[in-house]
Amino acid sequence: MHSYEPKLQFEASVKLYYPSGKVREQGIIKNEDRVGFHRYWYESGQLQKEVIYTPGAKEKYIQFYSAEGKPLLTNSTGEFQEIDNSNTTVEVRDSVVVAVYVREGSDVIYLVVDQPAEYKGGLPAMYRQLSSSLRVPKEIRQSRSIARVYVKFVVDESGKSSRHEIIKGFSPACDAEALKGTKTLNKWKPARHKGKVVKSSFVLPVVFRSE
Repeated sequence: MHSYEPKLQFEASVKLYYPSGKVREQGIIKNEDRVGFHRYWYESGQLQKEVIYTPGAKEKYIQFYSAEGKPLLTNSTGEFQEIDNSNTTVEVRDSVVVAVYVREGSDVIYLVVDQPAEYKGGLPAMYRQLSSSLRVPKEIRQSRSIARVYVKFVVDESGKSSRHEIIKGFSPACDAEALKGTKTLNKWKPARHKGKVVKSSFVLPVVFRSE
């Protein structure tokens, strides 16, 4: 017998609101995804941004406005700080997001770059190193289950990893093993942006399986 899980399919023009009741976003939602032209507002009522969503492609920023109403993109290019996180800067070129970075003290850490960090030897080398340093916790071996732990860390300009933290855990034992394993990954080709080597943030799913 095959199980059947129906998928919700619909298309509608919707408005999303701030807790205060002010309109936050308006546009078309199709099958739970944004499509077409969307407008966003600050809670003050000032227009914040205009974005076009196309399935299978990056969203395109038509314009982004400051809280005072000043357009921040010129010829579809510029930088701005998203309202949800004033510490995050978004860089747009020809309407497309080409870089996202955060400032942590004196450090600039990129979330989106021209050339992401890559482990030396590629994914096979990375997973060989990870597998050699991981121990499958007893709870996973006994239950014959699968566990996924998502670890975020920073790859610096020298290719070393640091600032490891769990962003989605499974259990204390699995989380501890995932942190221990990812801390051994220190042979990276660092990220590059605009031709320069930069610090970047990396999120890695660590999977535990019973043998």
